[in-house]
Amino acid sequence: MWIALVTGIVACEPEAPPRAGIEVDIGVHVVAFEIPRDWHHVDHGREQLFELETAQISLADFGPMTAKGFAEIIRRARELFRSNQWEDARTLLMTTDPRRFFSSEVRWKSVRDEWKQITHIRRDEEAGESVGVSADVEWQVEGAFTQLLAEVNALRDPDFETVALRALEDIGHDEMRAIARTEAFALSGRPAMRIDTWDRLSHRGRRQHLFIANAGHLLVLRTEMGPANVLEAGFEELASSLVLAHDQGSGPGA
Repeated sequence: MWIALVTGIVACEPEAPPRAGIEVDIGVHVVAFEIPRDWHHVDHGREQLFELETAQISLADFGPMTAKGFAEIIRRARELFRSNQWEDARTLLMTTDPRRFFSSEVRWKSVRDEWKQITHIRRDEEAGESVGVSADVEWQVEGAFTQLLAEVNALRDPDFETVALRALEDIGHDEMRAIARTEAFALSGRPAMRIDTWDRLSHRGRRQHLFIANAGHLLVLRTEMGPANVLEAGFEELASSLVLAHDQGSGPGA
């Protein structure tokens, strides 16, 4: 009788609710994933946030990772500028850090003035609010676009590991932290690399990062803040569910 009663109680326990599946556009990426149980998802377009109490994980487009991808952004910005949408052109360019594409600070300094010329476009105040920029400034900006594109087209792309390590530094990896794990693999046919870091001295405070090359851009899943065990569990669930749409290109890094 007692055994039968216990069995009946267990059989009536509700099953755990299934994880919610979702597909979103993250910059140039079309990504499907399952939201980890009990986590809250916030869609910010280029950045997706996942939160559970004090823990936070992000999935974001880090911008172009190849010279070709960067050059495409410059060309799009030039088209916007020529259409008198100079504020949109400047905003587009400010979504990425151009220094990551140059092998040395000296090489970057060779085009830094051109970059500033474009991103510091001024309105012709004397001509009124409806006019974009003065003729003199327009001529200077066109020249800056030409010079910048010439420099970018001459660049050689770094290997994917170098791209991932540079992005890790941009995130805030410094001498206080060390790399605990590195694993390269393919995700939806794209090059991917997982890098875990921890405190260099205590080997605590482990953080997870997943870098994915897609459509010439870098997609990054990373733990940001919160208890290490909660973050790792959420990260593993998200990482294992990630799928990238194949209409963005079929080759590695495409």
